[in-house]
Amino acid sequence: MAAKERKDLDSIKFEVKEIKAIVAHELGHWQNSDQYRLMIFLTVEFSIVFYFFSLIINNMTILKAFGFTETSNFASLVIFLKIYEILIFFTQKI
Repeated sequence: MAAKERKDLDSIKFEVKEIKAIVAHELGHWQNSDQYRLMIFLTVEFSIVFYFFSLIINNMTILKAFGFTETSNFASLVIFLKIYEILIFFTQKI
């Protein structure tokens, strides 16, 4: 962390009410077991993402459609990320 950024963080002052509100909010996450739900959700999400990536990596049909003549892990990754970026754009919350 840069020295200027650290100095800016040191100059932030919170009121006791704000600190209590932040702590209460975070304890609410703990009480509701939000961390376990998030862990399960992310495990499922990453499993789906890796499954679809496994379908694209070195798939010559897809690579040929994008103009490649031989297999390439890098090209497969770039194609997957572009497709994933489009999917995220249309599925993210506004």
